[in-house]
Amino acid sequence: MNFASMAMNSFHVRPFSLLVVDDDEGDRMQIRRMIKKAGLDCQISEAMSIDEAVSACETDIFECALVDYHLPGHDGLSGLAKLRKRAPDMSVIISTGQGDELLAAEAMRRGAVNYIPKKAINEYTVVTLFQQTLERHDLDREMREHRQALESFAFILAQDVRTPLRNIGINVEKAIEGIQKGWTDEAVDHCHSIRKSVGMMNELVDALQDYNRQTLEDVVHELRPFATIIDDVAFLLREALTEANAEIRCAPLPDVRGHIPQLRLLMQNLIENALKFRSARRLQIAIGVEERAGRKCYFVRDNGIGIAEEHQEIIFNPFRRLATASETEGTGLGLATCRKIVERHRGEIWCESKPGEGSTFFFTLGNGH
Repeated sequence: MNFASMAMNSFHVRPFSLLVVDDDEGDRMQIRRMIKKAGLDCQISEAMSIDEAVSACETDIFECALVDYHLPGHDGLSGLAKLRKRAPDMSVIISTGQGDELLAAEAMRRGAVNYIPKKAINEYTVVTLFQQTLERHDLDREMREHRQALESFAFILAQDVRTPLRNIGINVEKAIEGIQKGWTDEAVDHCHSIRKSVGMMNELVDALQDYNRQTLEDVVHELRPFATIIDDVAFLLREALTEANAEIRCAPLPDVRGHIPQLRLLMQNLIENALKFRSARRLQIAIGVEERAGRKCYFVRDNGIGIAEEHQEIIFNPFRRLATASETEGTGLGLATCRKIVERHRGEIWCESKPGEGSTFFFTLGNGH
């Protein structure tokens, strides 16, 4: 068994895209030949200078770049800096000549993930080199995605905690008014409402902590009647629903298993979306469940202004708000929050709508409930 076969038995290298940056045609051919002999599934592009490499990164996305330290017009460090500025998520490997180990070490301190002397390039070393580089690349990507998701969700929760805070403020004012006028029973009712809002706000804060956990299995899921979640949301939004003269009709709903604060936030955002984009006629919101292809599909249907077909997917993107939303309050994160919550429950969410007739938001929960 040769070295390459031993390496392939020891390591698994997934398919990847590679940019080879070298002004020596013979060296580029040697790299291609060794990658082919090693049997790697690799889409290779070539550039003969840093400027060509930067241009290539403007049109294509590469997971790795193998860059000659000595290129015309740039030393290795300035070339590395220029490449990383243009493609910060690309993993750069420095290819060095004899005696350049100190230069390569400095390049790694400045952002390169690995280096290899040209004389050491063979069918065995390219396997271990790219296997290690891709593992590092995938880990870095996962960490970036997790950090970005956490930051986004933290911002979302910070916005949505304002709803129970508004309820607390309203009920404090009403309780004070009741006490001043001697309406003791009403004041007590408002204090009970304050206590309920505080409890829901605490659950939202707990949801942020749960979201910081690495896997879905770490989050505690509960089985609860879906109708109680709707009741909680109606309580939180009762002032807005009353002000809009909105009617909610809820069909019989089954029990649902999930992370209750997140499911409550899901329904809150869907109902708030209907409130924001209502038409001149009285807002009617229908909540129910139906079977589609053997799956339970929950829905929130409204008779609002509706959404054009070409916009029914992009509305779930973070910070994406349609032109019709220019005069409404909000961050553009409500529906993005809905998608994130549904995905964390291994489900799907989508919209069916006709402009002027209203919208229906469907979602599934992957655990079967």
